[in-house]
Amino acid sequence: MKEEQLRFFSSGSEEKNTKRRFVVNLSLDILLFSGTAVVLSLVLIYSMGIEKGRKTAHLKERISVSSKENQSAAVISDVTINNLGTREQKREEGLSEDDMEEKAEEKKEDGTGKYTIQVGSYLKQGIAQVEAKKLKEKGYSVWISKKGKFQVILVGEFKDKSEAQKDMKALRARFKDCFLRRL
Repeated sequence: MKEEQLRFFSSGSEEKNTKRRFVVNLSLDILLFSGTAVVLSLVLIYSMGIEKGRKTAHLKERISVSSKENQSAAVISDVTINNLGTREQKREEGLSEDDMEEKAEEKKEDGTGKYTIQVGSYLKQGIAQVEAKKLKEKGYSVWISKKGKFQVILVGEFKDKSEAQKDMKALRARFKDCFLRRL
């Protein structure tokens, strides 16, 4: 009766009958190449997204600037401020609103008043009138234009850009963010 004695632990000489999990054997070269390819593709996708975002933002900015220029050229009215601080439009005697519009168009065609300086924009009309009054006291020709819900203060009508920039330098002492605008 010689039987083989059963053992709790195998010494390694016997084959294992246990099932192994799925094992992937990859060489170091393949791992490095695939890792590099993944990193490069992520960088490429990220940079393409940044460029597309810049183009979209630039296009939106261009559209908004062109629409603002069209609105500013279409609706600018001369305004003076009386002693009570209320708004009055300048009207020449005997001219209707249609005649005033035609005269403004002729003025633009002549080339007079091609540029103006925007010194500020305010939500409240009263504040805009006070600022316009101060500028008028200093000798500037001032008018207020309404753009949406804002009151925009415009100073002067200049034929050349250089003339407007001379006055703009003087206005920068009080209004640091004033800028030149075409009518």
